[in-house]
Amino acid sequence: MRAAIELAIAMGRVVCITDPQAAAQRDQAMAAQQAAGIRPPPPAPLSIGPGCRLEGSNGAGELFPQPWSGDQKLDAILGDGPWLIRLADLDSPALKPFAADLASWLLARSAEAVLVRPDRYVFGTGTPDALSKGWQDFTGSPAPVLEPVSIR
Repeated sequence: MRAAIELAIAMGRVVCITDPQAAAQRDQAMAAQQAAGIRPPPPAPLSIGPGCRLEGSNGAGELFPQPWSGDQKLDAILGDGPWLIRLADLDSPALKPFAADLASWLLARSAEAVLVRPDRYVFGTGTPDALSKGWQDFTGSPAPVLEPVSIR
């Protein structure tokens, strides 16, 4: 969580300038960088510590990406609660618009599936069976099943 705090402090230093001249200088510098095609580097991915995650699996504890397709966000399509997303399901109507982003994320972690917690952090990656067992062992409840969802 230290990384999240440091990111918030750094962002605060940029947006909370109260001196009008300093704010104008900041705005001019940012506009010049944008005009030159210079973009600030993205923040480092945030990760959570030990807890409700499948220790030892690639991506466990990472914040799961929230891809967009047109004006739809994955969160809006899949809704609240945990998600079990399998590579084999990426052609489903709900996931197809996001398939390239999801496949890229899964393949980068050599994972067949990912179980995403309701707070959108990764519980773990691996096989669906291993994720289901790990989730049930940790939470005492059955792992989620991603039902086909139609795009709203």
